[in-house]
Amino acid sequence: MSAGACGTQRRAEDAEGLRGAWGAVEASWRQATDRASALPDGAVDVSVEGEWSFSQTLRHLVFATDAWLSRGIQGAEEPFHPLGQPRAGAEDDGVDLAFFASTPPPYEQVLAVRSERLAQVREFLESVDDAAAQGR
Repeated sequence: MSAGACGTQRRAEDAEGLRGAWGAVEASWRQATDRASALPDGAVDVSVEGEWSFSQTLRHLVFATDAWLSRGIQGAEEPFHPLGQPRAGAEDDGVDLAFFASTPPPYEQVLAVRSERLAQVREFLESVDDAAAQGR
């Protein structure tokens, strides 16, 4: 999907548009993970210029999904997966950083948990109606 096509889906006005936008997000990340999987072994764990590695970025997306959906919307008492990568300052929001993996997990595990989170968002969006999509 082109950047222009993704841009037109950034402001969904109804539930179907929101689901379509999420589909575009999933497709973009699928392309990125496919490209990353074709890299030499260990490349997904390499940090470039002090930024998170690709694997850490996926782990952060797990954390962000858990914070938004599991904790924020669903009110789960234990919303986080231990492979999540908290953002800097997450402890200021009451997040116990000791809960999270202290060593980089195998990339295959990161992909599996990320895939679960993508499916959770997709499932949640199936229950969203037009009023919820418009923030009412």
